[in-house]
Amino acid sequence: MTAALNPDEQWRLGHRPALDGLRGIAVLLVVGYHFALPGFAHGGATGVAIFFALSGFLITSLLLEEHERTGSIDFGAFYRRRARRLLPALFAMLATVLVVGAALGIIGEIVGPVLTAALYVANWSYWLGWFEMGPVTHTWTLAVEEQFYAAWPLVVAAAFTARHALRWTGIALGVGVILALQQGGVAILAGSVAAILMHRGSVRTAPGWLAITAVTVMLLPSIVVTGWGPGIALCGILATPAIVHVVSRTTLLSSAVSWRPLRGVGRISYALYLWHVPFVWLVVNHFGRELPDPVLSPVLAVAVFAIALASWRWVESPWLARRSVAVEPLQQEPAELRHHQHRPA
Repeated sequence: MTAALNPDEQWRLGHRPALDGLRGIAVLLVVGYHFALPGFAHGGATGVAIFFALSGFLITSLLLEEHERTGSIDFGAFYRRRARRLLPALFAMLATVLVVGAALGIIGEIVGPVLTAALYVANWSYWLGWFEMGPVTHTWTLAVEEQFYAAWPLVVAAAFTARHALRWTGIALGVGVILALQQGGVAILAGSVAAILMHRGSVRTAPGWLAITAVTVMLLPSIVVTGWGPGIALCGILATPAIVHVVSRTTLLSSAVSWRPLRGVGRISYALYLWHVPFVWLVVNHFGRELPDPVLSPVLAVAVFAIALASWRWVESPWLARRSVAVEPLQQEPAELRHHQHRPA
């Protein structure tokens, strides 16, 4: 059974359970890749691309709806929400990495990487070779998203307020900034364009066959273990039909993505993403164990999920409960907090 938006109905983002499910799928792909599990050969790029596309889609949707509702964009409120959502869990992870590094006698190796992660320039460190990023290698994606958050609200506001020539010049410069984030920028822009088209009513939905085809192209290379993978840029573009489909239609696909266990994983996806790489780094690079390991991998999985749940309950939720925080891919606000219920599911 299929239900679609009324053609005369103005699309609004609202809370979409399927997006929690997409986050869950994305983070499981990344974790499976780093745990070297069979069937996840290209899961890292695929999962990260989904996160990036979701970032562009969700943030652009929220900014456009705010401007339509209030006639402006409150930059201060936007950046405060980002800080409340992102910084507590990130700083908790980075502080733990420093403590463990000091205990292992390798603090000198990780101070620089931790500093670049804290300043959200880990992508530049990673690409320009400033440091061996070690246990915080994965924070390059957070840097890409944070730089997008810093620039994109200004671009969207300029599109509404500047004169015609300056408007398009500003938008072109903004797009150039996002593209400068390399493959992540392409994926983010793909999601942003999808949000703009849906907000304008130019696109109402994406057909199921297109969404399923796109998902198949993204996932099949990992499953059959091919040497070729679609890469972050192409995966980001492919992810957009699936995103548009599940937020605009009630179908078997959107219902499957909304499966409660997936939504639960999606709600703690930020913490899972933050914590799993330091665990893998410690096991592989410091203790010299290889993954996958039939005994060690399940133990690692349990440990990572436990600490992610603890982060969600005692680090992230108290900050989220203070005020409503806008939905994001790696940093989502669940429906419970949006409705002022402070107990996480």
